Amino acid sequence: GEHVREIVDAETGRVRLLDDGFGTLDDADAADAFDAIERADPAPFAVVVDGGLSQRMLDIAAQRGVEHVVARTTGEFVKRPVDVRVRTADQLA
Repeated sequence: GEHVREIVDAETGRVRLLDDGFGTLDDADAADAFDAIERADPAPFAVVVDGGLSQRMLDIAAQRGVEHVVARTTGEFVKRPVDVRVRTADQLA
């Protein structure tokens, strides 16, 4: 909840990658979210993004083993990985 308030509710235009204790691994511009998830070492447990979740971003999150993604909005997904829990910020409010 705290990360959603700091990133999405504050309209930062950022993405935050979190570890399994919800500590911050990295912050980046939301436009660079795909690259941030792809290059993160270690792979994030959760991702909070102030922006829309695209199929491409969801795919790389699934490939990297991300378990939770919270975004401002989600699009229509052709395929939705069962291993990644996707929520909008409004769903957590």
